[in-house]
Amino acid sequence: MQLKNDLQTTQNALSNEIGDPAVMKTVLMGTGSSNYIGRAQKILVLQQKVNELQAKQSDSKTKELHDLTVNTKKLEKST
Repeated sequence: MQLKNDLQTTQNALSNEIGDPAVMKTVLMGTGSSNYIGRAQKILVLQQKVNELQAKQSDSKTKELHDLTVNTKKLEKST
């Protein structure tokens, strides 16, 4: 009886994680070309995207600071 309860609990947890029952069957059977991406994979993709955006933001801020410095020096020279 305990084994049956454990199995049901595990199936419920897996169902909550995967969602769609049809996708769950495909994932469990290891057949088909399921496009399922697990939570850990989604997190990695999102972390990479965050890193890319932070790098772009940093580059943008660095360029703005450089442009501001150049413009300030030009103003100082003209006065």
